[in-house]
Amino acid sequence: MTPLQPYPSRPPLHLDYLPGRNPMLVLAFTGVGNRIDPIPAPEAVKLAGWDGENHVLFISDASRSWMNAPGLVETLLEAVARLVQAIQPDRIVAFGNSMGGSAALIYASLARVDSLLAIVPQYSVQSDLVPEERRWWHFREHITDWRFPAVPDLTGRNCQAMILHGGEPREIIHARRFKTGPGTDHYIVPQYGHALAQCLKAKRHLRPLISHVFNGEMAEARAVVEAAGGIRFAHYRQQRRVARQERRDHAAKV
Repeated sequence: MTPLQPYPSRPPLHLDYLPGRNPMLVLAFTGVGNRIDPIPAPEAVKLAGWDGENHVLFISDASRSWMNAPGLVETLLEAVARLVQAIQPDRIVAFGNSMGGSAALIYASLARVDSLLAIVPQYSVQSDLVPEERRWWHFREHITDWRFPAVPDLTGRNCQAMILHGGEPREIIHARRFKTGPGTDHYIVPQYGHALAQCLKAKRHLRPLISHVFNGEMAEARAVVEAAGGIRFAHYRQQRRVARQERRDHAAKV
């Protein structure tokens, strides 16, 4: 496989470029990674690059700021614009897991993204907005300027988006806060938690899912998620309401 090439940027943003053969550019946003590593390592290199077919820009935020680090967004927008001018892609797509999923959604609210896949993204890590969230405090305590306190609504953007969450309570606290409109598919895969991406990969669902989303084949992508046990979030919430009401009715009769 072609080695990754460092792409010009300014800290805390770190970029690596993987050239491809086809006119598709993948923006692959990393999560927080191993907290002891100074820079999160690129994720899903083989899947994003699709065996050398796709151009891929791997995007790592050494400050783990959920896109809030001063100057990070401007640096990223400039870097992507340079790369787009150089390779002239027919499609620009984005992918991210956890913090990377949040970053992909934020980026899509600012610039062209034709389709994206965000797996277990956080709605927000700001304690005022999601007080139940107890993870990542050692990262968020260093965020001083909340330019993006929460993931924006993509309604009105020309972007096909798929958002996946696991069914653990710590995932649902984020899932229930997302605002999704036309063009966005939001699913819960109840049997999995924050390791949803790894579980989908182990069950051989992740590769076809990424392929369909990248190519804008959202009906096929929905079929993959549903075959993996995914439920549309609106249906999931309705099922939970019915189950709670049935429990209350049963308790009243006892």
